[in-house]
This record gives sequence, C-alpha cells and structure tokens, in this order.
Amino acid sequence: MQNKKKILYIVTIPDWGGAQSYVFYSAIWANKNEYEVSVLAGQSVNFRSKINLLNKLADFEKLGVKSRQLKNLIRPMHPLRDILALKEIIDCYRCEKPDIVHLNSSKAGILGSLAKLFSVHKPEIVYMVHGWVFLEPMNKLQKWLYIFLERQADGVTKL
Repeated sequence: MQNKKKILYIVTIPDWGGAQSYVFYSAIWANKNEYEVSVLAGQSVNFRSKINLLNKLADFEKLGVKSRQLKNLIRPMHPLRDILALKEIIDCYRCEKPDIVHLNSSKAGILGSLAKLFSVHKPEIVYMVHGWVFLEPMNKLQKWLYIFLERQADGVTKL
C-alpha cells in the first residue's frame, strides 16, 4: 500500500472570499484524488463573514479533510503575534510532515515560507498570490516591509 502525499493548505483568515473559496475547492479536490489534506486558517479580526472556511470544511472531516484554526495568525501586522504564528506553523510542519504546503494570501505566504527556513521538515512550498497586500493604502514603511518580506518568501519557495 502506497502512502498518500500530504498537502497542507494555509490561509490567513477564514472569512469567506476568493482565497478561502480557492482553498476549500482545492482541498476537496485533493482529498478526492488520494491526497491527505489539512487546512490551517488564522483568526478573523475586524470582519466576520456569514460563511467561514473552517465551518464549511467541518462537513468534510469525516471524509478525511482535517482543519484547524491558528491562534495567532491575524491579518494586520503584529510583531509578537506574527512570531507566535510562525512558531505555530513550524510546529505544524514538524508534527504533520506535509509533502506540500500550499500558502494562500500575503501573511500566510510570508510566514509559511519563513517557517520552512526554521523547520527541520522542509516541505515543497506553493505560494498562490490572491492579491498583493502592499497595493492597499498603508504608510511607506509598512509598504516597504511587505515588499521586502514578499521577496524573501519568494526566495524561500525556490529552495
């Protein structure tokens, strides 16, 4: 019997939108096509949609799609919580040992890529850009930091 490849999807927030829809349908497809699938999502901060990715995935748990919420992954920059979210993701890589990590959205993309650098387990990284956060209105320092971090994350995905 051949072991299933493991795919871990990570998205910054669970509130339903384009990235969450993409993760949902990709995870369901991968599960149906003989992959072991897990999904991690961060916390809602200011906006709570009527549809929550993790709630939708709960119906598929009996089919083998695992999902859970990260305690510290939030959309806005927050240095302490970002470091704690990075640790949560590294711990997840260590425990689940995914073959592929599929990152969705800027914060998840940056932290998920950096987690590979600090993790003993080195999964393949796929980073799906659903929009560039640095194109949103923000001060110049934040914009520069996001661009810098996106470039670093891109370098890690190629390791």
